[in-house]
Amino acid sequence: GAGLAELDAALPRVAAQTVDAAPAVKPLASDGGETTPFEAAMVLFDHDTEVGYDEAEKQLEKNRSEDAGQDGQVLAALARVNAAWARLYEDRARLIEDRDKRAAEQLRAEAKRKLVRAKKFADDAQRRAPASQLLALAQAEVQTLDKGRARQIERLLLKAHDHPDRTYVAALLRIRDGKDGTTALEDAVRIYESATGRKHLRARYQLAWLAYVAQDAAQANAVLDEIFAVAPEHARAIELKALV
Repeated sequence: GAGLAELDAALPRVAAQTVDAAPAVKPLASDGGETTPFEAAMVLFDHDTEVGYDEAEKQLEKNRSEDAGQDGQVLAALARVNAAWARLYEDRARLIEDRDKRAAEQLRAEAKRKLVRAKKFADDAQRRAPASQLLALAQAEVQTLDKGRARQIERLLLKAHDHPDRTYVAALLRIRDGKDGTTALEDAVRIYESATGRKHLRARYQLAWLAYVAQDAAQANAVLDEIFAVAPEHARAIELKALV
């Protein structure tokens, strides 16, 4: 099949404006114990910034393995990183489209590139280690972005039943399909943070956005302040704060 380079070449690169010019990423939280390289990449993933996603991807690429099961997990994680990265660009495009349509189009072009990469990583993971909750979750997240059928995504989420981020992806599906996702996102924050000890900034940002759309400035600001407490460089939160 086509490699990532060939798939990337099919989509002309557009220079997206980047405001995530953060210094070296620091862990959001630590349980005081030693972490594996894979876990370290997931900590970077949880920063929910372009810098964090870029560093997480590099860390994961260094942990590719000849062992099919381990490599499948790394590939599934790479799919999640790129899916979240695509959503980041879509979110930022939505924030600026009223004042800068050209920049919004550039960000959406970058989102499309990241989604192509996410789908390729998920396909590769399926070939390496098909029976994986992480893969099922990654596939559900990718298909949610890619306008996949809700019934198929729900089946994937059932396969990911023990993953702490399952509720978050289920919330994204609800929001995509025009349903209220606030309660599901609040549950996602509680479940993920209890399981990992790390702040769920992806879910918290979506909560802030929903509050903004509902014209609840007080709630939006409260959630944004929670994000800034651990990630003051969080670009989308900064941009959303300017609108609230």
